Amino acid sequence: MSKWYSDEEKQIIEKVKEYLKCIRTLKQERLSLKYEYDDIPLPQSPNIGDEMFGGSIRSKDHQLNSRIMRRELLLKRIEMFDEVIDRFTYTLYLLKGGQRTIINCFVDSRGYGEMIQKLEEMYFINERAYSRNINDICLELSKYIDYENPPRIEDLNRKFNEMIWEKK
Repeated sequence: MSKWYSDEEKQIIEKVKEYLKCIRTLKQERLSLKYEYDDIPLPQSPNIGDEMFGGSIRSKDHQLNSRIMRRELLLKRIEMFDEVIDRFTYTLYLLKGGQRTIINCFVDSRGYGEMIQKLEEMYFINERAYSRNINDICLELSKYIDYENPPRIEDLNRKFNEMIWEKK
């Protein structure tokens, strides 16, 4: 980091970057959940079989109910992730266009190398420009987010489990 930032600003920048990494993790987990959801056959799917793994037999009704329940639970989790991601996305509109582009690339990429490649190929922003701007962007974004409490998968999982237990 540049010597132009105070110690307090450097701490804020690091916390905002951690917040952004948490958003990135949530987006990746949400994508995995969506793939899992899409892999579950629809209830009207013709491939409900009489045999299960290990030779056990379950009724078609039980298999159908199991699929429906699993799809509903996955959809609830996806909705929880969407709430947090959408709230963050709306916050980004308080930033300038170029700043939004950099932050979106940051949270949509799997890592630093992929992000830099995407910035260079799609938006003509090189690594040096990214490095020069990211700290100021983080300071600007810090005004609009609760960087002290980044959204974590563990918190969403806990909330989901509490919701499930309340329904029992």
